[in-house]
Amino acid sequence: GVYNEWLYKFVGKADSVHACNIRLYTMGIIFNLGAHLLSDPGAGLTLLKGGSVFSFFEGYNRYVWGLVATYASMGLLLAQVMKW
Repeated sequence: GVYNEWLYKFVGKADSVHACNIRLYTMGIIFNLGAHLLSDPGAGLTLLKGGSVFSFFEGYNRYVWGLVATYASMGLLLAQVMKW
């Protein structure tokens, strides 16, 4: 929380909220994808062997997509609040 606020208010002070979000989400994607590949080394090999990228989303239903949309909206709202 403190690191995010520092990124928004000091590093990205002149940037728009959207540019700050892109910076934060890019770092999150990199770290989470790395953690995913380390926890299941076969996942990366499946993609290299021509496997489907959609297997990553296997098991998602409308409730899960609803949670994804809710948390994404909350993240955007919180970014607006933290910027000021």
